[in-house]
Amino acid sequence: MTVLVEQFQKAGRNASGLLSALIAGLRAGHTTSAVASRARELLAPLDLAPATDDDSPWLSVNINEEACHALPGPRVIRPGDIVTLDLAVRTVGPDPAPAPAFVDLARTVVVGRDASRRHDRQRHDQSRQALAAATLAVNRAVLAALRPAGRWSDAAAAGAAAAARHNCVLAPGFPGHGIGAALHLAPVAGFHGEADFELEPGLAFTVEPILIPAPGAELITLADGWTVVTADGRDAAFAEWTVLIGADGPRVIAS
Repeated sequence: MTVLVEQFQKAGRNASGLLSALIAGLRAGHTTSAVASRARELLAPLDLAPATDDDSPWLSVNINEEACHALPGPRVIRPGDIVTLDLAVRTVGPDPAPAPAFVDLARTVVVGRDASRRHDRQRHDQSRQALAAATLAVNRAVLAALRPAGRWSDAAAAGAAAAARHNCVLAPGFPGHGIGAALHLAPVAGFHGEADFELEPGLAFTVEPILIPAPGAELITLADGWTVVTADGRDAAFAEWTVLIGADGPRVIAS
């Protein structure tokens, strides 16, 4: 890696803490723009900044049919919604600061429903809870298959098999990527044969399979140029982990 491992680990710890705080504060009735505003408030105390300096989103709040890259705005989070919070950040510090380290991470949760009305949508809520749990199960299966000097394709196959066990399919077109000294680096870590590579110690990349309940759905990009949704309104969700291959196996840097 071209960034210090210590700096990379600091970025991961602080970003994971930021995501935990956002998840803990997530409530029905919040707008997605309010979630983004709260995230910005929490950045500086954690020595973090948005990973992007342009207009591309560094945080997305993806609800139900929004598979990824949903721009924060006026949409209101409703009870029982399945929400994936995805953020990409870099370290900052006083001058002279070390070279920044970048991490990318996401988690999925189901927003709580008022107890008096919970029975009305219990089955729907259970299917969304199962989808949220599946995002973690798939990432864990990938992690278990990451072996130094092994091949990414073996880990990708393990992830696809885990998705199938949870009655889900992995959406094409949005692979993971190398990360560390910049947000997007080689290699491409996809689940549909986009590329294969050796898992060399020191290699860092993201694991971010997007899950859609079987039989899956076409993904389309909305007019804003960023937000990706399922064409039939089916739910989608994912977990994203930044992973570093060590000599003794993989380490989750941010999740």
